[in-house]
Amino acid sequence: MDTRLVVQDNLWFTGRPWLGNYYLNGRPMVPVTPKLGFTSSSDVDAKRRELRWLNRYTGRKGRGVVIALQWHKPGNRIDRNLPSSWLPTFERISPLGKWCIFYDPILATRQRGLVKPGQPVDYARPKLFRQWKRDLEYLRPYFDHPQYWRIGGEPVLYVWASFALRGIERVFAHARERGFYVLADVLGTDVLPPFANGITGFTVAIPTLERRRYRLPDLLRSFRRFYKAASRTSHDHIPAGSCQYDDVAFMTARGLGEPPLQILAANRREVETFLALALSFAKPIDGTRYIFWGTLNNWAEGTSLLPTRRFGPTFGTRQIGHYHFEHLQAVRNVLFS
Repeated sequence: MDTRLVVQDNLWFTGRPWLGNYYLNGRPMVPVTPKLGFTSSSDVDAKRRELRWLNRYTGRKGRGVVIALQWHKPGNRIDRNLPSSWLPTFERISPLGKWCIFYDPILATRQRGLVKPGQPVDYARPKLFRQWKRDLEYLRPYFDHPQYWRIGGEPVLYVWASFALRGIERVFAHARERGFYVLADVLGTDVLPPFANGITGFTVAIPTLERRRYRLPDLLRSFRRFYKAASRTSHDHIPAGSCQYDDVAFMTARGLGEPPLQILAANRREVETFLALALSFAKPIDGTRYIFWGTLNNWAEGTSLLPTRRFGPTFGTRQIGHYHFEHLQAVRNVLFS
């Protein structure tokens, strides 16, 4: 049976001389150093090397991956990067891989001034619903791409933080009517969105998780309960998780008063145990098992699968370490051995 790893690839990082999204107010926002250093998301050579690393551990030519690309606004850095550098590189390096749009409704509305800080995203408001329809129309050419991820013949639209949206029945019904497979992010909540085809997530957030330091093995029982409940719903369930999580540097650099969240693995075996648990709940969808496992390069939250430099501890039980290729090796051992 085929298995595919679903991961998010962030296109907003900019390298030297700006170091955007690596540093803020002179403080580092990332707890580890990427193996390639502080590169830009539009650096084609760096992206080529990253995709080749990923393929080495998940299958030749991208046969074992689905990459979800965050998108929220026409004409910004992410939107320009996608057709000009990322997609041509992906086509060359991973011709058997799949990709999909990771739609961020929070940023899509706030960065256009449609929602004020603290105001809920409510698609019952005509302005927001019109924006949703315009965005889907704008993205239409991508949905026809030959490598775009489809389930049951329908293009997959992953909607982040769907549990935090109001009026989602309207936008999801609209997407379903136009032939989309709606994959909703539900991690961190017990709310199951109506009109979604499937449910998943891309971080380690689950209901009742407090912001403090955890050891990864201490959470496995909670994740088992969450996976079991999700798999009993009428939705397709794609188990989700992440190798680790650590937003201490991110929270400090931004001056946020909220306590940081750390979920730390002591070694690769603990990551493999977590992956095996998720895989045990991955029921085939169109003959393929899917696992949504963190990100390729969200360095600020430590959910990254891509290699870091071999300095300091490989793993740490007090703070996240430099794990080199250990997370990718865990993925290969559990999903692709």
